[in-house]
Amino acid sequence: MVAGDDCTFTDGTYDTQQSNFNSGSAAGGYIAFQAENPLGAELRFTDAAGGRLFDMANESYIRFVDLSLRGITTAGVQLIRMTDCDHIEFIRCDIYETRAYGIDIISCSNVLLQGCKVHTDNRISDYSGDGIQICGTSSDITIDGCEVYNCDHNGIHVYAVDGCIIRNCIVRDCQSHGISIGGSGAAVSRDVTVYGCRLSDAGSYDPTPAQEMGIRIHDVCHNIEVYNCDIEGSNGPGIGFSNCTGTVNVHDCTLYNNVINGSNWGSLFLENSESESPSITICNVIVYHTQASRTMVVASSLEAHVNIDYNLYYDSNGTESIRRGGTTYGTYAAYSAIYEPHSVFSRDPLFDNPATNGFTLQAASPAIDAGTNTGLPYHGLAPDIGAHEVETPPTRGCRSLGSLSNLIKTSLQRRVKL
Repeated sequence: MVAGDDCTFTDGTYDTQQSNFNSGSAAGGYIAFQAENPLGAELRFTDAAGGRLFDMANESYIRFVDLSLRGITTAGVQLIRMTDCDHIEFIRCDIYETRAYGIDIISCSNVLLQGCKVHTDNRISDYSGDGIQICGTSSDITIDGCEVYNCDHNGIHVYAVDGCIIRNCIVRDCQSHGISIGGSGAAVSRDVTVYGCRLSDAGSYDPTPAQEMGIRIHDVCHNIEVYNCDIEGSNGPGIGFSNCTGTVNVHDCTLYNNVINGSNWGSLFLENSESESPSITICNVIVYHTQASRTMVVASSLEAHVNIDYNLYYDSNGTESIRRGGTTYGTYAAYSAIYEPHSVFSRDPLFDNPATNGFTLQAASPAIDAGTNTGLPYHGLAPDIGAHEVETPPTRGCRSLGSLSNLIKTSLQRRVKL
């Protein structure tokens, strides 16, 4: 096959193992492998002794569309491994059944996973593989509109990357964290943006769940941004920070019913070693707490490195415990007398229907117009707190010409990474 060629699979099951693909080119176009009918063609690899369905190295301009890609292997190897590849796309594929990584992206660039389902489906308590792993200083990786679930470790693990976007994804029911971002030593995770995602039930796929987080941000990472995400039902914190070294911004998110295990953890959990000096900003975040545990924990060593304000905290069981600066505050009133002068405390945000992941705000929500400008477009007098901006301003007052001007201005100025 040469650049611009298509290979179409009719419905059926194909036992195969493939490496050494021919490459397409920028001038000639992609080489495409596609199913005649969506997911009607299954490509599978059943070697219990070990091996990969696709083992790609130094290949480029290849696209896979509407294929079912299956492992059925007991060996701890990746189902799909890409090394030093460029311009590889998986579109609307179902990638499943492997006792290791579903997709392992190593030192690659310009990779797109769009509309795919990735689920390793083993439930073996050995943390043998992530749904998607990105490592080896990969760059320009986009994961768009994918559903990642039933993974034996993290749903998505971003480890050593220079430019990665994770947007509009559902990540649920994994043994460990939903999304883990971070590196170590010379392996740096840089310029990672996560937005429009729904993360739920981190740790629920683990036979022995512990403190798994919806999103974990850790160690060597720079310029990380998380916004417009709903995170609920994690066994551990909704968002956890540990030993971060760079700039991290978390804003316009909703955390609901996290910290199912562990009273000393918080829905927001920030810990650091004394030697690290990150810059962490958390604002416009709703923390709806339902468990008999702490709402938030901030390590005393981080006090000089965090900016936390313009959030909404509500505890439906009255625990209201926050630990910050080495002190545990037993009530929100005691905490708010010292910290977060612009945040909203002890007021129900009035979600539409949280039981069905309906975290949009009712018209009477105290979160409306209570946030701060983070650069996202907004309606009303100020941004709303939480992941979902109310599109129609409430009837409590008319929108001013100034706020209309601000909406237009922020819409034009917002920098979107593609």
